Amino acid sequence: MASEYCRGHHNSHLVHIDTDLENRFIKDRLRDFKIKSWYMGLTDEDIEGIWKWFDTDTIANFTDWAPSQPDFMAEDCAIFEAAHDFSWGDVKCTVGFIPICELKSAEDCEWSIIG
Repeated sequence: MASEYCRGHHNSHLVHIDTDLENRFIKDRLRDFKIKSWYMGLTDEDIEGIWKWFDTDTIANFTDWAPSQPDFMAEDCAIFEAAHDFSWGDVKCTVGFIPICELKSAEDCEWSIIG
């Protein structure tokens, strides 16, 4: 699972997006990879339709869902969806997308994107 991958790499976690600025920054970087979709740290596996962040267990205040997403089809993980210019989509957590991990810096307590 994507969250386990991140924990196994420098004790990081799947990326958590709080603002439009942060979201645009990530989307701009992902456009360089064009055709790949990427996991983020948002899930509704506890309660269908209630999207929470893996790292904090808090409900997402900011979202950027693609049209018709989420579609409430027992898909519990969120991705940056390449087919919709990296707006968000929901998918089954077992699909083989690449995770984007976030790591807290020891120096300044800021988060860094690592993969």
